[in-house]
Amino acid sequence: MTLRCLTMGYEIFYAFTTTSTAFELASFMVWFLLDILFAAVAILTCYTPSQRTAVITRMACGFLLTVGVLKVLTIVWPDEREQITAYWTGLILQFPIGWMSLWLLIKERDARGHSLEIW
Repeated sequence: MTLRCLTMGYEIFYAFTTTSTAFELASFMVWFLLDILFAAVAILTCYTPSQRTAVITRMACGFLLTVGVLKVLTIVWPDEREQITAYWTGLILQFPIGWMSLWLLIKERDARGHSLEIW
């Protein structure tokens, strides 16, 4: 769930900084809504009621921290509509997620929780 809050922070930040049309923004927001629904279903089914508050708090803090770090990066390396920072931070974010997912598939020998269509 920790990686999910990082990607959600990335998606919401760049939804408002890189889009140039209302359709693009709406598309980002629909994707973000699907991420929220995915996280909600995962939290409700994988964690006991006593664990949920801690997980939600951790996710919210990670989300806010991600948005803050991305804001700082765009201040340090400004460019037109933050296209370059969006590209590089997205690449940096996706590499560990992709390799970790692959490692878990091999280690666990189980595809539960993984979208095999991505591979």
